[in-house]
Amino acid sequence: MCGLRDARKLCSVEALELDTLATYWSDALDAAENSLAEVSRSRRAFRLSATELHDRLVGLRLERGAAELDLELLARTAHVELHHHVRSRTESAGISGLSR
Repeated sequence: MCGLRDARKLCSVEALELDTLATYWSDALDAAENSLAEVSRSRRAFRLSATELHDRLVGLRLERGAAELDLELLARTAHVELHHHVRSRTESAGISGLSR
């Protein structure tokens, strides 16, 4: 039979797995955001319009928000606390104020 100790251990494993998943998502989305920041510095060389760059940045922010909500819902469903979030670690000042 599983005791309280076993249940706590299982919950900590589930929380660790969710935090690991959140870290992977966060790292991938940060890499995409960093790539957009680099592209914004040389967008003419890449033949990328300000509108397209803006749309890609908005899409990335929407994806980050959706991933955050999904992980929070999964944590609530599993009755564990999510310690790592998918929020942006860097403010991409170079592209966040990009005009259309």
